Amino acid sequence: MPEPKIYRYILDVLLREFEESAAPTYRDNYPLHILSCTWGLYAHIHRMARAVRLLVDNGMPHEAVPLARSVLEYTIVLHWIIERGEAGVDAMLANQRKRVNAFLEHAKGTSLMIPPKFREELESVDVGVDEEETMKAFEQICRDTESSSLYAAYSFMCMYTHPTVSISNSYVVESFREPVLSTKPIGNGLADGSLALMTHCLIWAGRDFDRLTPGHPREKDLELLADQLDAANVLPPYSPKPPPGRRPGRRGRGNARNKNKDS
Repeated sequence: MPEPKIYRYILDVLLREFEESAAPTYRDNYPLHILSCTWGLYAHIHRMARAVRLLVDNGMPHEAVPLARSVLEYTIVLHWIIERGEAGVDAMLANQRKRVNAFLEHAKGTSLMIPPKFREELESVDVGVDEEETMKAFEQICRDTESSSLYAAYSFMCMYTHPTVSISNSYVVESFREPVLSTKPIGNGLADGSLALMTHCLIWAGRDFDRLTPGHPREKDLELLADQLDAANVLPPYSPKPPPGRRPGRRGRGNARNKNKDS
């Protein structure tokens, strides 16, 4: 297993490279429709990874985990879109329209006051997609890209993202007499693991975005960095799989309960 300092060195190199680079332009022969959708995701992956590094370096590794989890999600979705091409972009845009409509629908009849200008901007969104296809659930995306092990890591990091016993216990110091509460979390909060994950994500995201770049200028360098970490240099290809079926007997039990209520 590579030493944490190797991960950190590569992470620093990749972040510095991005910060010193210029954004692509529409005259660089990129596929325009895909570039418009993916560049923002790619850029945000780097900014969130930088935020993870800042939090870890400033003694806040627990607070870095939710961001690291988001970086992983962004990286896999970016890969899914680029693998699918135009269809992936259309699916993401359709999903955005669906989310906006759902938000406005849920806001009706509540005490939530939406500023008129904000509502106007939300309702004016026109994604230009006629088909009903939307982005699948993140778990299905992981399944379709053979990234189920990464979904397991994503799920594990949920314990540091949502209100859980894991978070509660991290502020309790074990004692033979009685629990001692602390104002700071105990342990390193996956500090080394979060930075290592960020390094992998930047390599994967870099390889995917390089596929859109004419000439693929970063391919060899990113492969060499991945080799230093004994890591895959790119996520698996998109290979759609049917969603898992219902567990046997589940529907039958529900029907049985309903029949008992009716009788």
